[in-house]
Amino acid sequence: MAKSVSFESWEPKPPPLKFEAGTPAIAETIALGTSLDYLMAIGMERVAAYEKALLAYATERVSALRGVRIIGTSRDKISVLSFVIDGIEPSDIGNYLDQEFGIAYRSGDLSAQPLLQFLGLPGAVRASLGIYNTRQEVDVLAEAIERCRDALA
Repeated sequence: MAKSVSFESWEPKPPPLKFEAGTPAIAETIALGTSLDYLMAIGMERVAAYEKALLAYATERVSALRGVRIIGTSRDKISVLSFVIDGIEPSDIGNYLDQEFGIAYRSGDLSAQPLLQFLGLPGAVRASLGIYNTRQEVDVLAEAIERCRDALA
């Protein structure tokens, strides 16, 4: 990023070079390439079909739980399951899922503040499902949500 450097001053290169300080993300680039090779070997159509089926299973399991509301039920959505539990703050739900079951989650406004305001919700919890998840893990998630509801409601 530096065109010239001395003890008294320095002069940056012209844009965009002056914004490219440090070592490029070499390891991350290699990992991305390896990940793409892995996904392409499986086939993106198969990945999409698997994730869609897993989301359908998760939606069925979680929507059957008393006091739990799924946010976003479009048939054509990606494999994320956002939900709330009646009477429990989303941050408390997320903390319970993490501390009691080791489940990774995202809670809060989920970068969807206008939607959550429209729905009258302070936030939600989101579980993201991928090719690396199983139906058994969805069963654990459903059990964890049910236990959370019973413990915190």
